[in-house]
Amino acid sequence: KEMGAPNLTDGIWLYGSEKAAVVETLTNGRGGVMPAWTGRLDEATIKALTVYVHTLGGGTK
Repeated sequence: KEMGAPNLTDGIWLYGSEKAAVVETLTNGRGGVMPAWTGRLDEATIKALTVYVHTLGGGTK
């Protein structure tokens, strides 16, 4: 949080917690605040990060 990053383990989502909203944010970024990640990570890395974030308690079933 020192750098202003959001807590990904809480229930507060600025743009919605639905899968489509998260994919939109990660793919295209949000208003110059979050950079787009398209093309930066391969599919295996994306899956590993998804599982990791889910284990932190922020994921839903």
